[in-house]
Amino acid sequence: HTTQTDNHKMQALNKTIWKAATDFVHGGKVAAWDFKEYFLGVMFYRFISENVENYINNIINKVGYTINIISYFKVSS
Repeated sequence: HTTQTDNHKMQALNKTIWKAATDFVHGGKVAAWDFKEYFLGVMFYRFISENVENYINNIINKVGYTINIISYFKVSS
């Protein structure tokens, strides 16, 4: 269920991303293909991360077991 506020946020995000891409590419700071390659990689990583998180949370909810995932994976120094 998408609300009007969610749509407004998505439009604002889209506008911000488009402006950043335009500024970088047309400003000569980075080649269009390099920006596209970087951006698509980041978006794919985010997609995978969110799906893995949802998958883990669904398993945890089914089992009824809670875990502090941050402290579980924290590397001690």
